[in-house]
Amino acid sequence: MYHLTLVALLSVVAMATPTLACSTPLPTYKFRQLYCDADLVFRGFQVQASSSLATDLYGREVQSGRYTFEVQHLYKGSGGSMIDVSHTWTEGDPCPAGAFPDGGIDYLVFSAGGAVETCRHSFPWSCVPDSFKNSLPIQC
Repeated sequence: MYHLTLVALLSVVAMATPTLACSTPLPTYKFRQLYCDADLVFRGFQVQASSSLATDLYGREVQSGRYTFEVQHLYKGSGGSMIDVSHTWTEGDPCPAGAFPDGGIDYLVFSAGGAVETCRHSFPWSCVPDSFKNSLPIQC
């Protein structure tokens, strides 16, 4: 009886623990390209978010959001300890709608003009290749 209870309890704890699945890994040269194309690159935690939902003229769903990050390290550009970025997703885009699906982890964020691209704009820090992390900041 006790053995089964312990196994069930461990299973519940394991299911409640968030696991991070990295999307298809990018080679280091792609990270370099994202870095050079961005005017702001930082590592940070999302601390606040707001979003809206609309429909465009073609009947497609459009999700827009504004995200505030507590900056751990600023690699490129200028900003303070808190940085806001915006994100827009339109139904049919080749990636999921959620901009930053895991709020409790730190991200490497690439931004241009205060906005992030629809796809490939941020990566959980644990998914960034060590070879790229160790080269930051880089010269473009």
